[in-house]
Amino acid sequence: MVKFMSALLPEMPLDGEATERFARSFREDWPKMLKAIGQGSHRLEAHAADAWIAMREAAKADGVTLRLTDSYRTYDAQVAVRRDKGHLVATATPGTSVHGWGKAVDADVSDPATFRWLNENGPRFGWVNP
Repeated sequence: MVKFMSALLPEMPLDGEATERFARSFREDWPKMLKAIGQGSHRLEAHAADAWIAMREAAKADGVTLRLTDSYRTYDAQVAVRRDKGHLVATATPGTSVHGWGKAVDADVSDPATFRWLNENGPRFGWVNP
């Protein structure tokens, strides 16, 4: 699994009060603005969703299937990831996660061809591997 994220990211809050304001927005408002991407229950911010769908179709035309293990994460899911995996991998402070903005995916790159295709073609669609 490798994280890919949309290159267009919003300003991230830096202080605790702003983080809490954004966290409240994540919990209440942001989920209503997400768009389904046609892969299970995965959803992304509208522009990121459109770019992912276009990239998935281009990959399919090249014989590559793009699979996801994760996309948008609710605020509560961000808290859980930080609690459960923060000691294993770098995790964003809940409320600042690009997953919470709906602008990041964890892609299944167990097939080296998929990893190579994403790294070579992702930037064309606004998706990068940070």
